[in-house]
Amino acid sequence: MGKSILQKEVEELGDIFKEIGGSPDVKKLDPSKIKRANELRYSIIDRLLWSPGQLVTSDKNSDTEWLEIVVNAVWDDLSENEIFDELHSGGYSGLLSFQMDTFSKRVKMLKPTFINKKASINKEFRTFYQEAMKCWLYGLNNAAIMLSHSILEDNIRNQLCLLPNREYAFTLIDPKTFKSNKKEGMGKLVGYVKKEKLLQSNLIKDVEYISEARNNAIHNLDDVNDEDAYDIITKTKFIVEFFLTEKK
Repeated sequence: MGKSILQKEVEELGDIFKEIGGSPDVKKLDPSKIKRANELRYSIIDRLLWSPGQLVTSDKNSDTEWLEIVVNAVWDDLSENEIFDELHSGGYSGLLSFQMDTFSKRVKMLKPTFINKKASINKEFRTFYQEAMKCWLYGLNNAAIMLSHSILEDNIRNQLCLLPNREYAFTLIDPKTFKSNKKEGMGKLVGYVKKEKLLQSNLIKDVEYISEARNNAIHNLDDVNDEDAYDIITKTKFIVEFFLTEKK
């Protein structure tokens, strides 16, 4: 894998720093180098804001340490006021405008989940579900899918354990920890759901679809677009409502 644009820019800025003895004080350079250093500084900040958590690698520890020094110098020199002013003036490639636009669209799309079952709702489920919604709202699509999958897995497991005259509670729950038995994953749970006819065929297909999307997000690192992530959350919501709504 080749170097990212971010890494190339950090290395170039690092070379400029080396010309002045490793100091980030670019005022000691000629005007052309000062201009280039400022361009690199702005571009590096822009890339870090748009894609937080980027990885910068090097074969040598000494090189990695130097690149970290360069980035820290850029970041430490950046004030909160500068970030605020730049964002509100449309800087950093219009990041704030883009985020506000997508945020507004997501806010409009989100709706609460209605449950009329008299039984109390598990606090853990409530927290997980709200976190999944928050992840999608703020654009963390893969995280939203992973949480949606966990929500479905827990709900299916609980529904199976509640079935009378069955032994699911002894196989799906680890008797030592009283937590989920990891050996009984979603694949097996779906098989049990089909056997017990807990869900209609279209809802089972939705569970399998969400499970596949989760596996692709984790194992293949697939990026999921906003529409697909919202579709998965909506399907999760519908299945959860089916499970937790009192049947007439």
